[in-house]
Amino acid sequence: METNYRMRPIAAEITHGWIARALSSKFRVTYSSGRFGDTHYVIKDGVGGHVVLTQNTKNGRNVDASLFSPLQHAIMEKLQGWGLVVAAE
Repeated sequence: METNYRMRPIAAEITHGWIARALSSKFRVTYSSGRFGDTHYVIKDGVGGHVVLTQNTKNGRNVDASLFSPLQHAIMEKLQGWGLVVAAE
């Protein structure tokens, strides 16, 4: 079953909460600033899977998961469990 995801707009002050969860779950997270308040994240699982996400405090971002590998889907399901992403239609 292919699931697309939507990155939720999350205020900067609670961003570190999900990063702390990711780090304690043995994920590696790197991030960089983008334009118009965007922040780009690369989340790696240590087994070879990684996803690249863009987060903004005001607007959600769609993530096209049609070409995701099973490892990438596993990462997204973990992020979905933390409330960072939601399933999109």
